[in-house]
Formats: sequence, C-alpha cells, structure tokens
Amino acid sequence: MHAFPRHRVSRIRAWIALVLLACAVPAAASLVTFDPLPVGAVFGVSAGHAPGDYAFTEDGVDVHVQELIVGGAPYFHDAIVENAPPVFGVFHVMHTDNICTTYDFPAPGNASFVFLDMGGEVNIEVNGAGVHVGPDFPSIAGPLAPGVVMNVMWAPVGGGAIRGRVDLIGPVQRLRIGGQELLIDGVGCDNGMGIAPGTWSGGVPCDVGVTYDYVTPGTVYGAPAGQAPGDVAFTEDGIPVELAVFDAGSGPLFDRLTVDTASWPLGPGNQANVDNISQRFRISALGRTVREVRFQYIALGGVENLQVNGAPLYIGDLDAAPAGIAPGVTFSVTTYTYPGGLYGEVTLTGDVQDLLVGGQEFAMDNLCVVLAPDTTAAPCDHVSDMESLPFGAVFGPGSGLAPGDLAFSEDGIDTYLDTFDTGSGLMFNDAYVDAAYYGVGDGQVLVTGNVTAVFDFGALGTVSRVTLDYMDWDGIENLQVNGETLWVDEFEALPANVATGVTLTVSEWSVPGGRGGRLELTGDVQKLRIGGQQFYLDNVCVELAGTTGAPAARKAPAPVLAPAFPNPFNPSTTLAFTLPRSAAVRLTVHDLAGRLVRTLVDGELPAGSHRVVWRGDDADGRPVGAGLYFVRVATPDGVATQRIALVK
Repeated sequence: MHAFPRHRVSRIRAWIALVLLACAVPAAASLVTFDPLPVGAVFGVSAGHAPGDYAFTEDGVDVHVQELIVGGAPYFHDAIVENAPPVFGVFHVMHTDNICTTYDFPAPGNASFVFLDMGGEVNIEVNGAGVHVGPDFPSIAGPLAPGVVMNVMWAPVGGGAIRGRVDLIGPVQRLRIGGQELLIDGVGCDNGMGIAPGTWSGGVPCDVGVTYDYVTPGTVYGAPAGQAPGDVAFTEDGIPVELAVFDAGSGPLFDRLTVDTASWPLGPGNQANVDNISQRFRISALGRTVREVRFQYIALGGVENLQVNGAPLYIGDLDAAPAGIAPGVTFSVTTYTYPGGLYGEVTLTGDVQDLLVGGQEFAMDNLCVVLAPDTTAAPCDHVSDMESLPFGAVFGPGSGLAPGDLAFSEDGIDTYLDTFDTGSGLMFNDAYVDAAYYGVGDGQVLVTGNVTAVFDFGALGTVSRVTLDYMDWDGIENLQVNGETLWVDEFEALPANVATGVTLTVSEWSVPGGRGGRLELTGDVQKLRIGGQQFYLDNVCVELAGTTGAPAARKAPAPVLAPAFPNPFNPSTTLAFTLPRSAAVRLTVHDLAGRLVRTLVDGELPAGSHRVVWRGDDADGRPVGAGLYFVRVATPDGVATQRIALVK
C-alpha cells in the first residue's frame, strides 16, 4: 500500500462546515465560502474600490475591502476569487494580495476560518480593537480584543508555506483578515450558538483525544519500523496507541501506520494513514468512565476492522457496522460521498475502554473521548475559581500592588501576589482575569505573567488535599509550599516530596501552543505560592482533613451569559442569560474602573433563559458616554461577565 493520497473535495455545501476543521457550524450560523462568486472576481484597486468599500454579501455577511498594514505602512491591492488549490480549501477560495477583507456578521459569536499562508505579513483585527500584524497567524495567537482569544492550529505544506485553522473564541461581530500571499476559506461565525473549541458535529466538547498533531509528519510505525503487534506507537493525551493486526477476512495482516499532514476534510494538523494494520486505543489508561467516543475517517478501498471492549471483531465497511457493536455500547455513523470513497463521522455511545480501528486504504483523525462525570471526586470544601472576580481585572504593578499585597479573596481563601524567580533574577509583573479556553479550567482563569499568586489556606483549618487546573504556554514555573523550598522548573520535573509532609502529583496533556495540566498536593498545605511566565490558573480546590458528616454538595452550575446583541451597540443592546435553577440574581453594568453604572435585575428569577434590554443609561436614566462597559450576572452559584461597547 502507498501513502494515503490527497484529493480535492467535491462541491457539496454541507462539507464546507467540515472544512472549518472539527467545528461544525449550526444551521443558524453565518458562513462565507466564496463559492457563489465567479472565479476571477476581483475586489480592490483593480475594481476601482477604495479602502472601506463594500465588495459583496454572502449568507447574510457583508464583506468590505480594507488596507493591509505591513511594516507600519498601508497597502491596498486586490482580493481575487480563485479555484481551491489541491492542498487547500473547497471549490473557491479568496486570495488576498496585499489587501484585507472585512466580514460583518449579523450577530456576534465564536468565529473560524482556514488559511494557506504562502509568505509575507498577515493582518487580523476583531471588533475594531486594533490591527494585529505578524509574519504568520501562529505568531499572533492570544488575546486579540476584549473577551476574544485567538487560537491557531497549523502545519507546514512545503516551500515555507503553512496551512491551518484560526479559532476566535468570544463575541466576534466584525473580522478583518488579510495578507500578502494569503488564501482563506470558510469564514464562519456561530452567532452565539455556543459551539465550543475542541468539538465537531456532535457539538459536545472532547475531554481528551488523539489528533496525531504531536507526531512528526512522515513518521512510520509497524512492520517497516521493526515493530510487532502489541507495541505502543505513541501516547497522546494519556491514551496509549498500540499497533495491532488487521483482518481482511482472509487472515491477519500487519503492515504500516503513517502519520502525515492531514487532507481535508480531516485535520487540522496531521492524520493517520492506515495500510493493512489496526490501531488499538487503550482508553482504559485514563481510569475514567467514558460517555462517548467519536472519530473521523476517509475510506478509499478494502474493508475496515472495528472492535470495542474485546467484543467480536467486526470486518466490513464501517457504514454497515451494527448498532449493537458491544455490550452497553452503540455505534452510529454519518457518511458523505468523497472522491473514490467515503468520508465518515463515527459515534460510539457508552463506556468505551478499549477501541480497535483498522483499514486498508483508510485515514483517521480526531479521536474524541467524552468522559462521564467523575462521581468519585471529593467535593471542594473551599474553592477559588476566579468566578467572583471582574473579567479583565488586573492585579500587580498595573493596579498599584507591591509584592506581599492582598489581591483578592474567594470563599475564605486570601490570595496575595509575590515576585517570580526566572532562574536568573526576580520579576514582578501583572496577573489578570481572562476567559478559560482549550478545555483547561472553566469560566474565568487567573493569568500570571512573571508573577506568583500566593493562596493562603491558614484560616480554613487542617488541609488534606489541594488540586488546581493550569495551562502552561511558555517559560518555567515557580512552586512553593508552606514557605519551604521555592522550586523553579517545569512541574513535571519536580520531585514528589515538594515540602515536609506534602507530596506532588502532576498530570499533563498537550494543547495547541502549550501544556494543560492538573496539579495535586496531598498533605497539610497551609500556603501555596504558584505562578509562571505565560501561565493560567483555575479551580484551586481545598479539601479539609477531619470533615465530619456528609460532604458539602457541589454548587449548581453558574449562570451562563450569552453574547450581548448587538455589540458594539447604539442605542441599546439585549443581554441574555440562562439560570440552571431558580435563584436570586443581580444583573449589573459597570464601567472599566468597576464603578456601578446601572442595576438591571435584583431579585429572584426562575430557571431558564432571560433577556433584559439596556438602553445605555445610568440609574437616573441619563445616557452614558461611549466606551467599554462590563456586564455582570451574579447568583449564589457563580458569576459570569463580559465586555460590551457603546458607540456613538
């Protein structure tokens, strides 16, 4: 068998959502594919356009042309509709040649697009918050605008070019994209429908998964690499991937598994090309009950193998596999016509602990594992989860704090700031409150940049365990327990005995651009100092020793605050929020200094969805000035915040 070939995808609009690379867009979403436009259509200087001019409308999205900023200077050339090249896009793509295109979505939401960058500078701007300029999109990744974070998945395609996907998480309503030699396709916005990063057509976030994106493209496993059935090829996200024999119906075969750059609609990043071999995913290594497993595939010939939890091996086409694939596990698949074969999305519902998948001319990607709730986890007696803090709040020199000063308190836990040891000197920068993303933490997180946070548990009593979630994007970390040794290193390099009577356990997994993890300290932790250089903290959970009686119940889910619409707005905007249960609710608007501008709701409301209109006025009914404001909805179960912009 040869390496899996790359094919162009045929013109089927339903597939365009798949090109958004593992995030299917709901029917109510907006999506610009450029397919209705004729090849060769030109927008820009050759068409007599000036910066800011209207170009066209697709799927309710008005598209304009705008200048490209390179080296601080504006350029304005042409955007051209072209046929998609073999390695990128579907049917038509937009080629931006020293120009930007701007997309005005009818409502805000998470946004995505795919790109092929062939060289030069690129630009991106969200909601008019300022143009970000860089040599490529990965170099720009991070916060782009108030409440909006940019994540990038990418892979090289040769000749210095890269292709990938940009995800913009947050309320995106106006998006500006451009480059010097840049192709774009599938510019979409979920319009507040709530499709989260790390999901595809099922719409359910993956807890862990295998994407092959952390394996070097071109790596070969199996017989050519001298490996035997049962050997572990690699481990990703805590799941060992073993090699296994393949049964074509006439006897066992054992050839090769090749990791290669993904071909659409698989991806982004890499895929597994399977040639007369099977992969066995040892999901049992996670030690958790599984609710659902999903994966994507392309089959170009031959038959497939599927086996779940050691049940009888299925040999045949996956689209004909039985629903009752194993005791307690049901199988379903959605397929689409693909040149020379089928593209499919498989869903296995139930506790899948052991999964074998193989094929002959078969490609696979994005194995997604959704875990069942962990009912064995002890509840937190006290928790600092950053949910009571104003979104965007800054602690440190930027807010007038010095080392040792109190930053905030949550649930009886005082949190101070201290210096950060880089290994070559001390620094003291800012920590700030941001939104969680990439499945690390939830709601809001505390971002530490060359500063440490000191959590003081001394007033709580004797502690038995402390856990927390973190994400490490760059640099090293600091960790100190009970004022003993200050450890300056990566967490996974630290010894288990980090302090007298306290042991450290670290679990880490890959996320794009960094590492996600959970830290567990077992013992009487009275004071915890922790921080990093690009480091995110959440859910500092304290369990006390000697707790008597039934453990305290976990809080109900926090309220959910949907993106305000419209935003930016003038003269009014609608604020929508959902309550998981009836509760006392306080919905308020604050200025950037945190001062109360208007109380919109203050009282008991039933569970369900609620909408309130703010007309840009204060408590006395007087119009407020243009600018940025915070909306905050608070209940006993938690707090949600977002920024909105009043324009005049």
